[in-house]
Amino acid sequence: MRRRRGPAGRPRGGRRRRRHRGRAPARGSRGRRGGRQDAARGGRRGAHRRRRDAVEHHRVVRRVPAAGRGRVRRRVRRRGGGVRRKQFLGLCAAVGGAILAPAYAQQRYPQKVVRIVVPYVAGGNLDVTARLFAQHLTEDLGQPFVIENRPGANGNTGTEQIVRSAADGYSLAMVSAGTLGINPALYANMPFDPEKDLTHISIVATGPMVLQVTPSLPVRTMQELVDLARAQPGKLNFGSGGNGTLAHLSLEMLKLRAGVDIVHVAYKGTSLATTDVMAGHIQGMFDTLSTAAPLIQQGKVRALAVTSARRSAAFPNVPTVAEAGVRDYAAETWAGLVGPPGLPRDVVERLQAAVARIAARPDVQQRLAGVGSEAVGGTPEQFRLQLASERVRWAEVVKVSGAKAE
Repeated sequence: MRRRRGPAGRPRGGRRRRRHRGRAPARGSRGRRGGRQDAARGGRRGAHRRRRDAVEHHRVVRRVPAAGRGRVRRRVRRRGGGVRRKQFLGLCAAVGGAILAPAYAQQRYPQKVVRIVVPYVAGGNLDVTARLFAQHLTEDLGQPFVIENRPGANGNTGTEQIVRSAADGYSLAMVSAGTLGINPALYANMPFDPEKDLTHISIVATGPMVLQVTPSLPVRTMQELVDLARAQPGKLNFGSGGNGTLAHLSLEMLKLRAGVDIVHVAYKGTSLATTDVMAGHIQGMFDTLSTAAPLIQQGKVRALAVTSARRSAAFPNVPTVAEAGVRDYAAETWAGLVGPPGLPRDVVERLQAAVARIAARPDVQQRLAGVGSEAVGGTPEQFRLQLASERVRWAEVVKVSGAKAE
């Protein structure tokens, strides 16, 4: 019996045969009828696989450019899309945190105790200045700044420790003009280069030296002292705390600029020299204004001049050496904050900004003025320029005088 066909020529009630372009016939087909059955089973299995893939598999197709070639089609299959997506987002957060953590830590500097090495004994002018700023840095930046005294070799020993420290901002030093400005000319084997092996942060304070004489010496002005020294060459004796110190080279600069002959007497410490000036055993010496101020006020020594370019606010009636007619004379003591080489810029900027804020405080200025110093809080560039200028000046004095380190 012949089956009736529909309008399109297909048997009525029959299934429409699907054409699959590019798909090979089902394997194992046996004849026309067997082929139709296999195709039906394959279609059902294919539909089942497609439904399963829609639930369990998420296909993502990305086009990734390859170097020197066209576009490469790359398939990325992820099972369990929700879980994988959470893992991916967690990985991104971890990587981002690792990248941003160092920058965040630098912005938060400091996060622990910071030590400031003072390369001289405790109690001196540099030590007093360092402790004053350490106290206020602790308050300003929120972490303890502690002082550690490491004397030796006119400041070289303690400063060298900082040169070899990690450049993380937690090891600093408060250095002086003698250590960075004079020592390079005095020491043939300087253990570090003051300009290249340190990070210069700020000159925090400066102060003049003062020329003081015994009250029994018949001079009351700087000019009278110069006239007496010229009239009696080699007769006057001036002391200092040791060869190569700022007090010693301040005297050598006076001898060079004024053309006078004064004998230098080196003592094992400034206090011993000061005692002999008061007793009249030697005629005078250069000393820091902070040390000399109480003796001047008590009349135990007489101040003739200060070594700075301008008069000191603590003793406005005492002229400068240059005002007394000794041209091109300037010798100041200063305290500078430095760090290891390669200190990060943001750490330097944070420290310098804090020092500048502290130096601008009226109570700090008053405290420093009481010891004959002036708060500065300068920039790193100003620090470098002053250091370069002083190294040239003191190198000339050391060479002409023949001064040697002890």
